[in-house]
Amino acid sequence: MSSSGSSVKKEITGLADQLASNPLDTTAMRALAHALRGGQRDLAARLLATAARAHSALGQLPMAIVAAREVEPLDAALGARLVAELAEAYGRGSHRVDPARRQQPPRPPESRAAAGGRTTPADAAAGAEAAVARLERAPLPRFPLFHGLSPASFAKLAAAAAVCDLPAGEIVVDVGSPGESFFVVAGGSVLITRPGEDGADVVLSRLRAGALFGEMALLTESPRTARATCETDAVLLEFPRRGLEEIAGAEPEFAAVLADYTRDRLVANLMITSGLFAPLDEEARAHLVARFQPFSLQPAQTLLVEGEEGGGLFAILAGDVAIEKRSGRDVLTVTRLGPGDVVGEISLITRRPATATVRATTRVHVLGLSREDFNAIVGEYPGVLAHLYQLAIARERDLERFLAEEVVEADDYLI
Repeated sequence: MSSSGSSVKKEITGLADQLASNPLDTTAMRALAHALRGGQRDLAARLLATAARAHSALGQLPMAIVAAREVEPLDAALGARLVAELAEAYGRGSHRVDPARRQQPPRPPESRAAAGGRTTPADAAAGAEAAVARLERAPLPRFPLFHGLSPASFAKLAAAAAVCDLPAGEIVVDVGSPGESFFVVAGGSVLITRPGEDGADVVLSRLRAGALFGEMALLTESPRTARATCETDAVLLEFPRRGLEEIAGAEPEFAAVLADYTRDRLVANLMITSGLFAPLDEEARAHLVARFQPFSLQPAQTLLVEGEEGGGLFAILAGDVAIEKRSGRDVLTVTRLGPGDVVGEISLITRRPATATVRATTRVHVLGLSREDFNAIVGEYPGVLAHLYQLAIARERDLERFLAEEVVEADDYLI
């Protein structure tokens, strides 16, 4: 036997013993299946199917999808059956999903003594299957996007995913790169960072199993604004734009679920970033947001035009806009605004035409509140009105200061 063949056999023996000592060790199931794929495909498929069912029962949907996808090249019919089981357990209409339950990493069972090389892979697989069969049908956590899908759409979304096994330190997406896919963390952890003013990375968040990232750049068609790096060895599900667009084109239901999911995520970010909603409690925020209507602008489209009556109050969900001001024959860019910023407040508060033009510089997603709705509800939320009043005063002062500085600079240049 060659040295490489001997090492593979030793690896298989060690993994079989590891699984025998802990029949719910899903990491060992998956590793043993990968080691057996070259010579024992049926047994490898059985182990991966068992891993998928274990992860599903333990409330770990992303990792269950990973294992189900890995079954497909070995046994297409079994892979499809596993995805159907996941759709029934986690998809629309499931009676097992409990929105209040959060995904928790399972506590490993107490380990028994290793079998010392006496356990065959088949025996280890049988022990794992028996252990998974004994798992209770506990309530399952609700996973974004998946929970609203019918079995057919669920299966298509799962089929669109690519499984990525990445080492610690691997950069998944970088600042400025195009958003061509989004990711779900199935295992391990991912750091989200952004370069700070001093050049050092600032950690924005640490994502673990079940978390999504990258969808904002994908859905808003804007460059990435942060870097995602594997903090540990990680398993990710990658969903490419093209696959999602194909599903949305063929499945109107999926397109609607994706649109609702996108809006919910953008609004959740707005709640965090915009001072407009800071004075409100959670219930009041939800009530006020429901009065806003979502819409989008393409690059160069205008939201407000200087000198014309403003159409209402607008909160930017995603993308960037330029604030432009006429100065003689010139059009000057006063500043740029982005997610969380509010525009239109000066026209609303002062009841005058817009004092500047607001023009999209990227694709922009907006929540808009009409003047009529604004007038009808300002009495309900005095804190919001006070915030907008202070913002209007500050913005007008900034405009005046900007124009004064522009005049001084022009005069100095002419001299």
